Amino acid sequence: MKIKNINIGINYPPIIIAEMSGNHNQSLKNAIKIVEKAKKCGLKFLKIQTYTPDTITLKSNRKDFFIRDKKNIWYGQSLYNLYKKAYTYVVCAIIIFVIVLFLIYLF
Repeated sequence: MKIKNINIGINYPPIIIAEMSGNHNQSLKNAIKIVEKAKKCGLKFLKIQTYTPDTITLKSNRKDFFIRDKKNIWYGQSLYNLYKKAYTYVVCAIIIFVIVLFLIYLF
């Protein structure tokens, strides 16, 4: 199999795929920086993950759903609220996808 000029298969070197999910903090500027850094590192592929908090955790007041490590910067916060702050909106993901096409596609 071949994507553009890159051979893919068991007889070829592995391909590294970068991932961008909530690490852009819902900032287009940060998303662009991440894509540019990935390109600068020589990465040819970037996976954009979209999710909502409801798809990966429960909105619960039980202690199991809170960060309990006092050394953690998110100590005392619920997983649901952390995921809610970080999740990638589908519209944002589409915009990022277009950016990826412009910045990486012509590798």
